Amino acid sequence: MLVVYPGDDITVAGDANDLLGSYSVDGSDESVIVRDAVKFLNKAKIKIDSLSRIYNENRNNPQLDQIKAGLDSTFYSITGDAKNYFKRIIETNSNRLISLWALYQQIVPNQGVFDWKKDFSLFEHIDTTLSRLYPSAVSVQTLHNQVQEVRIYMEQFNASERSLSIGKEAPEIALPSPDGKTIALSSTRGKIVLLDFWASWCAPCRSENPHLVDVYNKYRSKGFDIFQVSLDRSKQAWIKAIADDKLTWTQVSDLKFWNSAVVPVYQLNSIPASFLLDQKGVIIAKNLRGKELEQKLSEIFK
Repeated sequence: MLVVYPGDDITVAGDANDLLGSYSVDGSDESVIVRDAVKFLNKAKIKIDSLSRIYNENRNNPQLDQIKAGLDSTFYSITGDAKNYFKRIIETNSNRLISLWALYQQIVPNQGVFDWKKDFSLFEHIDTTLSRLYPSAVSVQTLHNQVQEVRIYMEQFNASERSLSIGKEAPEIALPSPDGKTIALSSTRGKIVLLDFWASWCAPCRSENPHLVDVYNKYRSKGFDIFQVSLDRSKQAWIKAIADDKLTWTQVSDLKFWNSAVVPVYQLNSIPASFLLDQKGVIIAKNLRGKELEQKLSEIFK
């Protein structure tokens, strides 16, 4: 990729057999930045691919939890380095179009280096700066429109978040079970309930399911239950995952993937996600997993 402005005199040289890996650029320092950044990204992607390979090779390893923890730590280190790398590019080139390119880079498919929610102030800053300098550029106009849309969404999201805060009653859910019977979340009143959002295709969810089986078996006789809502789209895959993971509690889904009715109601942007509810359906904790969930339940049922 080259960054070219009117009047630029740019020379590109390289090995035709490996142009992307060998080319050099004269006359465009922004193009040099892009070249170096692409090399950085490619190296990071190779490292991430190796993590996926290690995880797949150890699926049946009894030490998978420890291995996964190490892989997760390495993954967050790689993505953190990438974020810092591209943030430096943006901070030193905020008045140039290359900052817009850096803003949208991805290190894994469908996951940007920068998150619209967490890094919204950065998107706003680039929008304000570039809209002033390049108001007629299509890419700048696109960013501006996206910033406006996200700002409205975040205002709505924050209002919804307040309704999902600890101490608020969990919104009602009434969806079909695998046998087609509609089951309501409110039918679990009188128990401590883990409302858990998952899917058969979600690897972290599937990794968490054995922990849920353990705590369910340990505390169900004391008044603990699980109400699991799947974001699957294939009924066959959903039912197979339930059987494979030995999930014996309530399961519901409208099989609409991210278009499920529960997604906007519970502001889901990733899974697994969970809410721990008291006997009246009031939220008492969020996103407890593994030892944290076990500890909370032990406190409740002591």
